[in-house]
Amino acid sequence: MACGLGYTEDDGVLPDGCKGSQLTCTWAATPGLGVLLESYYEHEVRLSPHVLGHSKAHVSRIVGELVRAGCIRGSPGPLPGGALALAFRGDFIQVGSSYEQHKIRRPDSFDVLVPLRLPPPVALEPRSLGFQAHLQRCLAAVRYSLEGRCRVSLTPGGLEQPPTLHVLPCRTDYGCCRLSMAVRLIPAVHVGDGVFLVAPAPPPSALAAPAGLPPGLLWGVNTSRQEQKLLSWLQERAAPGACYLKGLQLLKALRDLGGRGLDPPAAAQWGRILSSYVLKTALLSRAWTGDGVPAPGWDEAHLSERLEELVRFLRDCLLQRHTLFHCVLGPGGAAADLGPLPKALREAPPVDLLAPFDGRARELAAARLLSTWQRLPQLLRAYGGPRYLASAPPTQPECARPGLP
Repeated sequence: MACGLGYTEDDGVLPDGCKGSQLTCTWAATPGLGVLLESYYEHEVRLSPHVLGHSKAHVSRIVGELVRAGCIRGSPGPLPGGALALAFRGDFIQVGSSYEQHKIRRPDSFDVLVPLRLPPPVALEPRSLGFQAHLQRCLAAVRYSLEGRCRVSLTPGGLEQPPTLHVLPCRTDYGCCRLSMAVRLIPAVHVGDGVFLVAPAPPPSALAAPAGLPPGLLWGVNTSRQEQKLLSWLQERAAPGACYLKGLQLLKALRDLGGRGLDPPAAAQWGRILSSYVLKTALLSRAWTGDGVPAPGWDEAHLSERLEELVRFLRDCLLQRHTLFHCVLGPGGAAADLGPLPKALREAPPVDLLAPFDGRARELAAARLLSTWQRLPQLLRAYGGPRYLASAPPTQPECARPGLP
């Protein structure tokens, strides 16, 4: 019997069977898993700092020219037909995994907030913004000056995605790192204290209009600055040798392995439920103690144990045993030391990241996550290539799923 996320009875545990309290596999303590994880990380997950640095520098120069052109040429005000002419503020905010040091595999996608200058007073209706048209005009203005360095094109945005700038560097520019890069240009309005409203509102929809903000608001709340500060504090205050970000990268790789073989709709649902943002929030929830101190035991020797704890925590959140609160718009923890937030956000109730998903979808995701963890050695060998087979002899994991009916 097939189940929504590609889960079947042949896997041995149906979603309702995920309600056991234990999640232990006998291979978790064997040397083979550590070797497999490290080899997979080095060959399939880890980014080259050299290539990532060049890619970020190239993106910064291209986007910098674009937004400066938008700042000079723009004159905010109303346009015929009710649209709103924009001007860029002249800067941009680098956000997402590429700038938080947990991007995996290839440095070929970037997220950038483009702050806008709006004429007061303005009813904040994202649909009324002429952002994409303004981008096209700015790109036309700088395209000639960019010809010697790269080829650029702009893909229109939609209801769920902002416009994307595609950049292909020429061979004369960073010839050793000639990657085609996609840069999502996200229109943003600064509302104070490092918090932005962004369009379109990112999924899950619970983040689109937190309670306390006017009803019907179509913008999403972006707290990337605060999240970057949390990750930075984690690295600065952690014990020597701690590898929190490596754990997050491996958790994302595990998520990707679990999505293999799913049909497109099921794969999309799997990716939405276990989005990189959800995984990052889970890590921050486990990596900080209640006193705002980094949790111990995140060294290389205990990494597989910490990964198992993250999987167990996510499983329990999906089954509603715990709540996965937004790391900034949630209660307590290290986020309490981040500094002031706009009044509407300070007074808003905590945001549960998994609340938009129904119980059945969450149970199916929990079952597949558990199955992926239990089959991890086989998956690493199957998708890691022959070099991993030489690193560790194949063993049959004795995952009897204790505690699961």
